[in-house]
Amino acid sequence: MAEPSSVLWNTDFNPTIGAFEIGVMVSMFLFGLVTSQVFSYFKKFPNDPYLMKAFVGAVWILELAHTALTAHSIYFITVVKYGQKQFINQFPVSLIAVVALSGIIGPAIQAFFADRLRRLCSSWIIPSICWIFSVLRCITLMAVAGAAYTSDSITDFREKWVWLLTSSLAISTAADMIIAFYSCYYLWQRRDRGFKKTKRLVDQLILWTIQTGLLTSIGTVTMLILFVAVHNFAWMAVFFVISRLFSNSLVASLNARSIFRTSGDKIHFVGEEDSTFHAQSSHSRNINVTMTRITEKWITDERLQKTRVIDQDSES
Repeated sequence: MAEPSSVLWNTDFNPTIGAFEIGVMVSMFLFGLVTSQVFSYFKKFPNDPYLMKAFVGAVWILELAHTALTAHSIYFITVVKYGQKQFINQFPVSLIAVVALSGIIGPAIQAFFADRLRRLCSSWIIPSICWIFSVLRCITLMAVAGAAYTSDSITDFREKWVWLLTSSLAISTAADMIIAFYSCYYLWQRRDRGFKKTKRLVDQLILWTIQTGLLTSIGTVTMLILFVAVHNFAWMAVFFVISRLFSNSLVASLNARSIFRTSGDKIHFVGEEDSTFHAQSSHSRNINVTMTRITEKWITDERLQKTRVIDQDSES
């Protein structure tokens, strides 16, 4: 009878445990980034609404639990069940809990960005579609966790429930792309209403929106491709990372407001019917500049009318 160690030496663990460990290590590194950004957020923005600070704190706590369960799953396979090859192809209970937590973290952050989109476009239609996708993603990931719990092995899960996980990933990608596209669209619409400095700030916002939207979309699409095309644990490694991408995008977007503080001013766009530009500088008093439009008309003859517009600046 061959000893377990001799059997293990003839097994290639690179596509299974190796991929699993890489995903765990990368996710832990990203959790460190989330922790540092959360600390920076509470330090820089103590006056944010309590609901916002509670949301950021809740995301960090969920990420902490997500990281701990991820670490336990690899410990369970490599230490607790060491030498028992059959457990490599099974879902530890802690890993199933990781799937359930991912079904809370990602959709919650997508809902947050959808609410930002609502404030930007002043409409409920597109944000409501994004909220529906977020709820669907949450439901499908909870269903994935239930399917993983009832499956005899990871191979059995892939054969029976491939459509469920691919649907969840497709929904998540669609929500990310819709939020990124329409956020850029409405920002670009408002870009022409501001001054030159305002346009530069809007360009930065558009760039960040594209980067954060593409970051999470690339993660989900990569996992989808690996899950369907590659028969190893590489898709699982990407799955561990996706949650961190969402949380890092959230806190990074909140902390980015400090750049606007240091680079200049807090910008409110000029609307078609609102002719007031508000700027608040961190180094000076509040300034309101009101543009008063005076129109004078005179007639030189019966057929010709000229109009002269005088813009008067008043500072208060």
